[in-house]
Amino acid sequence: MASKAGHTADGLMDATWVKIQRKTFTKWCNGHMIRRFGNKPENVLDIEKMHENFENGIMLMKLVNALYDTPFPARYSKAPKMKPQMLDNVTLAMKMLEVDAGVKTNFLKPLQLVDHDEKMILGMIWSIILDYQIKGISVEEMSAREGLLRWCQRKTAGYKDVKVDNFTTSWVDGLAFCALLHAHRPGLIDFNSLSKENKKENLKLAFDVAEKQLGIMPLLDVEDIVDVARPDEKSIITYVSEWFHYFASQNQAEVASRRIAKVLKLTQQNDALKQEYEKKSTELVEWIKATIAKMNDRNFDNTLAGATKNMECFQEYKKNEKPPKLAEKIDIEQVFANLSMKLRAAQRPAFVPATSPAELNDLWRNLEQAESERDAALRQELQRQLKLQSLVAQFNHKASQLVEWANVKQRLLDSLKGEVFTSVNQVQVRQKIVAALDEQYAASVPRVNELKDLGAAIIAENYEHKDQIQAKLDEIDALWDKLAAESKERANILAEEVVRQQKMDEARKHFARLISSLHRWLKDQIEDAGDHNFGNTLEAVEAYRAQMEAHTTQIGDTYTQKKAELDKALEELNALGVKDNKYTLLAVGDIDGLHAALQEAFAKRVEAYEAELARQKMMEEKRLAFAAAAKEFMEYIAAAKKKVLEAAGEPEEQIAFVNGVIGDGAEGKAKLDALDAMENEMRELGISHNRHTDLNCAILRTRWNQLNSFIANYLTILNGDLDMKQKIAAHQKEWEHNDKIEGIKIEFAKVASELNQWLQDSVGVLGMPISCNSVEGANKLLSDIAEIEKQQGAQAGPRGELAQLAEQLKAEGVNENALAEISLEQADAKLAVVGQLVTKRRGEAQEELTKQENHEALRKAFAEHAHALNSFLDKQLEAIKGTSGEIDEQLEQLAAISTALHEKDHLGQVVADDRALIDNVITENAHTTLTLQDLEAKWKLTLKSIEDKRSLLSATLEQQKGSEVSEEQLKELRDCFGHFDKDQDGVFTLLEFKACVSSLGEDVTEEEARKQCPDGKMTFAQYVDFMRARLADTASQEEINKSFKVLAADKPFVTDVELKNNFDDATYQYMIANMPKVEGGYDYQGYTGQLFSR
Repeated sequence: MASKAGHTADGLMDATWVKIQRKTFTKWCNGHMIRRFGNKPENVLDIEKMHENFENGIMLMKLVNALYDTPFPARYSKAPKMKPQMLDNVTLAMKMLEVDAGVKTNFLKPLQLVDHDEKMILGMIWSIILDYQIKGISVEEMSAREGLLRWCQRKTAGYKDVKVDNFTTSWVDGLAFCALLHAHRPGLIDFNSLSKENKKENLKLAFDVAEKQLGIMPLLDVEDIVDVARPDEKSIITYVSEWFHYFASQNQAEVASRRIAKVLKLTQQNDALKQEYEKKSTELVEWIKATIAKMNDRNFDNTLAGATKNMECFQEYKKNEKPPKLAEKIDIEQVFANLSMKLRAAQRPAFVPATSPAELNDLWRNLEQAESERDAALRQELQRQLKLQSLVAQFNHKASQLVEWANVKQRLLDSLKGEVFTSVNQVQVRQKIVAALDEQYAASVPRVNELKDLGAAIIAENYEHKDQIQAKLDEIDALWDKLAAESKERANILAEEVVRQQKMDEARKHFARLISSLHRWLKDQIEDAGDHNFGNTLEAVEAYRAQMEAHTTQIGDTYTQKKAELDKALEELNALGVKDNKYTLLAVGDIDGLHAALQEAFAKRVEAYEAELARQKMMEEKRLAFAAAAKEFMEYIAAAKKKVLEAAGEPEEQIAFVNGVIGDGAEGKAKLDALDAMENEMRELGISHNRHTDLNCAILRTRWNQLNSFIANYLTILNGDLDMKQKIAAHQKEWEHNDKIEGIKIEFAKVASELNQWLQDSVGVLGMPISCNSVEGANKLLSDIAEIEKQQGAQAGPRGELAQLAEQLKAEGVNENALAEISLEQADAKLAVVGQLVTKRRGEAQEELTKQENHEALRKAFAEHAHALNSFLDKQLEAIKGTSGEIDEQLEQLAAISTALHEKDHLGQVVADDRALIDNVITENAHTTLTLQDLEAKWKLTLKSIEDKRSLLSATLEQQKGSEVSEEQLKELRDCFGHFDKDQDGVFTLLEFKACVSSLGEDVTEEEARKQCPDGKMTFAQYVDFMRARLADTASQEEINKSFKVLAADKPFVTDVELKNNFDDATYQYMIANMPKVEGGYDYQGYTGQLFSR
């Protein structure tokens, strides 16, 4: 049935207000039903017939279900036509509303709905609005109105021309609506451009923005406020409560989303830190392991250049590659420490990484151990290569000396080849030279063996050019083998030559003896053939013929024999290649000449015989006396000749003896003169023949002359023998003289060779570049120099001996010595050079020692200060990681650490030490593996760690402060509490509590309100704790679950739209990528559990 037009303050309807309420309430109901059931005609109330739309009870069922989620009755009429059916349905709907939803309807009857009682229907809807929308503000209408009004006043306070005192006239000009919008969404409206005179425009602007930008359904039209004398309070309260709930829900959603976002941000930060830690630690672990593998690599290229480059690369690694990695390690440790602190602060589980800082430290220690071992290996390799370089230099020096020595000796041997000898003495002199060469060769063998040992040591050290070393050893072996072979060959040749020369000498002597003997014999025979005394009687002369012929035959046979012997000796000489004979001046031609003379003498004798035979046939007188005297004289001659033949001894002794046989010949001449007288007497008597003797004065004189010739010939032979003896003696003397000279030359060469070897070795040692990098090396240099000085003094003996030998050679007129390696002058020059080098080297070595002592002091100073600083920084880093207590206390601890770092120039001393090392070109330090770059990196990391932790602590402190209630907020809470504490007893009733929190823009459910006031009371402290919890961004798992529940409108899942509307895109994308999906949306409870499990 038709309702009345309106009501007054005491219940009378006013047609305008009814119309406005109908419109407002209808829009309100439609908004909720459309959201629940969709925008279909059967789900929408007709504003003009709203009071008729509830007659069959179905619309009321839908409204209750949409608002309270109350289930439809199991059985009801879906299309009632008859009134009883409608009453049944309305009764069921009223039960849903009053019993199931608990809404008081102020004695509303089912029949009133069926009969279209608009007053009661509007009252019912208002009750529903109060219960559903305004009861959340307070339990009673006045409390709700006051709480809502207080909220409006708080939000619009300070806005020009806005004063909210009621829910009627205060809203007419639209500025209150615009102020509420601007207070919550300042970007949606330009409040300062508005004027209170433009009421409609202001209202339209507010309603349009609220609908289009915020989704608040416009329950009122502009004319509902402007075109009435007094706007309907219930309609405005209903519409403003929509705004309140929207902004309250938005506030709760903002708080909830802020809390969630904060937790997500913290989780993302923690996850980022975890990922950063894992990524950096994994990369660092990989780098450490790869670097350890590199450090453990001992496949060096076996060269000094390679060893030097490896050491340079290692130093470069320590200088440039490792410090950033140390910085990374410390940074990783700081990341872990910061993450751990944040997790503890957030009451999250501890982070268990794949590689913990302790394991990372163990790996780092392994790296440092590998570095230390590589440093030792590199130093050992460099020292080995330097040693090899020194050994190779010594090897090359010694090898070049030996090769030169061998070449000199080889040239000497080559000069001896093809020599032509003429005497044994010449060969013996050469044998001495070869023997001396053999002695020098034998003396050189230890030097060769020393070189071989040196070469073997170099090869054993795997020298890069060991094949060249071996080739040089092979070359020297070949040279020495050749020297030995050729020397032996030359010795054998000389030995054979000695034998040959001895044979030749014997052959010469033999030939000389034979030819001399034959020569003398031929002369004797020629002399004998000249004896023409054939007898003094005819008988004797006749008998002499046979004797003469026999004699001639005998002489011929003897000559043939002797000549055959001589020819044989000549053949032997020719066979031996003898071209000269120092033992005789006679030749075969001389013998042939004498033999021809002998034949001529024989012919003359025959001729004389024939004449004598004729003469002997005529005479015989006084022969006996003369024969006796002649016989005596002949005996005298025979005795003399015999005596001459008895001469013995040396030639000069025989000559003296022979000369003494007849003396000056006076005795023989006297005897011969007497015989001449006797013969003259006989001649005067006419006796020309004496048969008693074959002798006459002529014969006797001939015999006398023969004796003298015999003696003269004998003396000639003896003088020849004497001459031969003198020649042999002179030759022997010459040989002995040459032998003496060769002996001096050999001894000189021997002494010179030993001295030259020492000189060459000393010059080689003293001339080598100084290459040491330690005090020990410098002391070794001084020790070597001292040893050379000691040996230098010992060379005075050999040098003096050399000078004496040189003087002897000079006295003998010898100016060259092919055997000697150096002369006295050269030895003196080299000794002088050694003396100069020793002086120079001693000074250089002393300077090197001073330099190395200074370098060692600089190394130790750097190591001492570096270790001290490193230990100091380690302690500071541990102190940074180990700060404890409240944040303020930890900040104070960090400040103390920072002060400790800066109160003394810790790094400056190490920088100065490093500069000193650089200035002195010191690249190695066995006392430490630390570098300035390590310490600078650690220093910077220490400072950065302080700042990072200070920033983290400060941020945490600010975060804590941000989660506390500020003084301004506390004042507002106190003022609000005083306003709603009506009896001013310092205690809220449940009603006062709900009104107060509503005025603060907080939407509290009945259940939550009763939970906070279990006995219906709340003190100011409890009220502040409640609001602190509401206002603070607490982040417990329970709070985050609650926050998600707010966003999800109490659903057990949150939808994609709810997430998208409440979070920025990055946060939204992060959540949907990680939140478990469920039917209808995402499982926020499981997701929250995940968040708080890490």
